[in-house]
Amino acid sequence: MVPEVFEHHLRFLKQNGYSVVPAIEFLKRTLPNPFSSVVLTFDDGCENFYTEAFPRLLRYGFTATVFIVTDWIGKKGYLSWQQLRELQNGGMTIGSHTCSHPHLPDLDPSQIRREIEVSKKNLEEGLHHPVSLFCYPFGGFNAPAIEFVRSAGYQLAFTTNRSLPNFPQAPFSIRRIRMGNTTHSIHLWAKCSGYYNLFRSPRPAH
Repeated sequence: MVPEVFEHHLRFLKQNGYSVVPAIEFLKRTLPNPFSSVVLTFDDGCENFYTEAFPRLLRYGFTATVFIVTDWIGKKGYLSWQQLRELQNGGMTIGSHTCSHPHLPDLDPSQIRREIEVSKKNLEEGLHHPVSLFCYPFGGFNAPAIEFVRSAGYQLAFTTNRSLPNFPQAPFSIRRIRMGNTTHSIHLWAKCSGYYNLFRSPRPAH
């Protein structure tokens, strides 16, 4: 997303009285003003979150969660450990997005477990802070992935608009709505309204 569009989104949220709440608030039974509460999440840990998004979020008094692929930390175009610590100290939440960003349903159970557990361990050691949020790469997950997320000690896990039969949306398959460069005011209102998910069909989790 280009910075100008992101700035427009933040301004829209502020001017229209939306509460931007930490992702961990999903654990509560009720959110304050649920139809005007939003959670902001960013995947992969690209460096432009630090250079472009972070200063704007601070200016508007908003918080966000950044899901990190731990093998990419410090590589060109991605966040460094120092930047991650600054983000954490600035009120952002750091979550795991696995070690190497695979499509988890394509892996065998031992590989899924490693991606989920080792990424958490690496982040906690590097940040000296508990990591309780997870995000499935490409939104893909299956029953073993959910169980490994649960047993690793994560409290919430996020997908896209994917779902599995017989699995509740929360806390380990929370669906999200993507914002893009073409998401302008009327679309933004619709996506933030709480009704948007009623008009789109969940994709298979695999």
